[in-house]
Amino acid sequence: MERSEVDRIIREELASAGVLETVDREKSQLLEFPEELFAEIVLSDGAKLNDAQRVMQRIQSDLQGRGVRLDSIVRATWRVRDVERYFDPGWIVDSSRPGGVLSLPILPFKVTLESGSTQTDVWVDVTPNGYDQLKQAGQSDEESLKRIVRDFVSIQLSGGGTSYWDPIRYPRQELNEAVVLHTLHHAPVVAA
Repeated sequence: MERSEVDRIIREELASAGVLETVDREKSQLLEFPEELFAEIVLSDGAKLNDAQRVMQRIQSDLQGRGVRLDSIVRATWRVRDVERYFDPGWIVDSSRPGGVLSLPILPFKVTLESGSTQTDVWVDVTPNGYDQLKQAGQSDEESLKRIVRDFVSIQLSGGGTSYWDPIRYPRQELNEAVVLHTLHHAPVVAA
């Protein structure tokens, strides 16, 4: 079966399910490999994720019956709406000490994401060594911490294809020393 035919089937099925209008055609793709086809369906509204996933599962099953192998990812584009400090600090258990003594607290942040008509919350834990790295960089005041968490989440959300981060399935992230260094180096530059 030709790639163009599979593309037509996908578009028609998504349209009949009322999902096609939320597909971001710039970010979505259908790739052809020797053994299979790969579809990445990117939605502008996270509220349609379940519908699009059901459609793609149905298409995959139908195509498999015709001898065509299709792998797919269905994801939404998310943007950071709000970052706030979450004041119920978690504690890290230091298992190297007798009795698993509690050590320095993590700094938890709640990040609200939105995609079209839906939103979800994720949590980012700044670890003690991550916080130490931020202090060394002069970025440990409340506003700087929020900005770093926002930048980190934005970087995480920018990946596509098989390397994308699904904030619904994996709502907890950790900002440790290495991730802080990466975020500081890759944070978007804001014009004054």
